[in-house]
Amino acid sequence: VDSSLVAALAARRQRGVATFGIGFDDAEAGYDESGHAAAVAAHLGTEHRTFRVSAELFGLLPEVVRHFG
Repeated sequence: VDSSLVAALAARRQRGVATFGIGFDDAEAGYDESGHAAAVAAHLGTEHRTFRVSAELFGLLPEVVRHFG
């Protein structure tokens, strides 16, 4: 299920919906959809926050996921 759809349905049912996105400082990663997420959040009127992740932290992601399960 697309996160934009989930956010739209939540925002339709309740005010003050908070949305979050993760952006990557390394443009070569090709995974950064934070601009799109911010645009969707602005359109929906959600309280949006984007967290930025550096390339070196991105490399630690598998280890973090393993620890948090």
